[in-house]
Amino acid sequence: MCTVRLWLLVLSLLPLALGQAEPVTIAQIQGSGQVSPLVDQTVSGVRGVVTLVRGTGFFMQEVIPDGDPATSDGIFVFLNRPPFLRLGSEVLVSGRVVESRAPTRPRDLPLTQINARSADVQVLGMRPLPAPVVLRDLPDQVIDPDGIAFFERLEGMLVAVPDARVVGPTNFFGEFVVVAPGDARALTPSGHLRLRASDFNPERISVDDNDSIALRQLAVGARVPWLVGALDYTFSNYKIQPQLPPEVVPATSRRRQPLPRRQGFTVASFNVENLFDTVDDRERSDDVPTPAELALKLGKLTLAILGQLGAPDIVVVQEVENQAVLSLLAGALNRALQAPRGLRYAARSLGSSDQRSIEVGFLYRAERVELLDARLATALLPDPAGAFTGTGPFEPGREPLIGRFRLGERELTIIGNHLKSKGGPQFGLLDRTTQEPIAPGSAGDDPLFGMVQPPVLFTEQTRLAQVAYLSELVRLLEAQDPGLLLLVAGDLNDFEFSRSLQVLEAAGLENLMFQVPSSERFTYIFEGNAEVLDHILVNTALHPFVRQAWVAHFNASFPAVLEADPDVAARASDHDPPVVVLRFS
Repeated sequence: MCTVRLWLLVLSLLPLALGQAEPVTIAQIQGSGQVSPLVDQTVSGVRGVVTLVRGTGFFMQEVIPDGDPATSDGIFVFLNRPPFLRLGSEVLVSGRVVESRAPTRPRDLPLTQINARSADVQVLGMRPLPAPVVLRDLPDQVIDPDGIAFFERLEGMLVAVPDARVVGPTNFFGEFVVVAPGDARALTPSGHLRLRASDFNPERISVDDNDSIALRQLAVGARVPWLVGALDYTFSNYKIQPQLPPEVVPATSRRRQPLPRRQGFTVASFNVENLFDTVDDRERSDDVPTPAELALKLGKLTLAILGQLGAPDIVVVQEVENQAVLSLLAGALNRALQAPRGLRYAARSLGSSDQRSIEVGFLYRAERVELLDARLATALLPDPAGAFTGTGPFEPGREPLIGRFRLGERELTIIGNHLKSKGGPQFGLLDRTTQEPIAPGSAGDDPLFGMVQPPVLFTEQTRLAQVAYLSELVRLLEAQDPGLLLLVAGDLNDFEFSRSLQVLEAAGLENLMFQVPSSERFTYIFEGNAEVLDHILVNTALHPFVRQAWVAHFNASFPAVLEADPDVAARASDHDPPVVVLRFS
């Protein structure tokens, strides 16, 4: 008996004598928190079953779960090369425990993984795959700690979603967003998940398409009857990496919203998403499409403006490079209308300080509307804070464009806007040119599922300075003309409940987005959240003449792949345009 005990002791000490670490389990590596208790340590003899193979490594899961719901039983093994492994392979892994995040995303959550070499992976045989954890009803109100903690406990494990409902269409990166069946009760009748002031929807589940053609064509309202894969975290979101391309039930075609009868004048706000010409502006970081790409873009925008918007009298346009390319769009509209001279769209824009060379412009139907005057707002009201011109702590932006129009016997003043975007590099990165830390004024907002909670809204200070300027501009214009009919429109890059919009409302403007039914109140979908970024506001004098306000939904809900389809208006842009009908008689 003593001899047996002696041999057991020798065998238990053998790994230490050979300089090897004592075997640990995946659950011990994952721990019960965001960061592994074994981070930066070398581990050996980690046993698991291969559940998913990716280009740079594989996911594996415990053979025998530890039974603790606070610790994940799965983990990613990074090899930096395609592994030659089969699903169900039982392996022993040795390597270094790291908390991984992309170098360009220092504010993302880390992904616990084992960095190993192929030689450090020993195949023991084959085992049945573990049963996935079925996700039916997720935390649906609080991201931190509820949502983050829920996903962290499953990081690296096989999960499954039955009857997944698509709430975010497939983007250019091959990602779409779903919710589990228990969370479908929060969807609108059209299948959208609206973002609200008190709820940023932690129940959203991102999914990678893994190069599946069917998954690249998902629109909001599509269904995935059975979705199985490993739970990953990349680019600011937990996401499922599917084991195999699942079956898909496509979304039913949405009924086209009937256009209103033309019993008045229609004004739309439309972010046309990167309408650039084919000339390279070497002084700015503009895009340069090929002639074919530009022709495709102009064709889709023509289908959108004439077919989906019903040829509005005035379109306040954002993200256009210059007057020349906006005139090309006007020409495309006129050819489609077969309008004789004088009965056509005209275009006007006046430049901006934006580093990407995008600006605000007007398209207007010259036979119904007369443009009396157009000027940049800074030509009328100085911008000492540099909210648009880029002095002080702010980057150069897009100056508002003021247009004074004659509509029948009335004059209407429109301020077109494109405020500071929420996007940008994460705070903490170094500027590529200066190698200095990126200033807070140049950083994008923190991710919802990120390390910093609550997320820091770095871009909000710029927008608050911009709306403070706009409020002063409104007061100036109304003081000059007490009976002024004023409309403020554009991509304000903030939500209807945000501080920015509250500042404008305090200046005496009414946001017409609140006249749109709540189920249809969105103009953009970001990571599955249907949200309002585009607005039309009117002053007290104009409000009695507002007859109708709605949003034309033909872009945000549809997959990015449709941008290449010349025969449909869908995805002419990534924004849905809000529209208002004014009637003065």
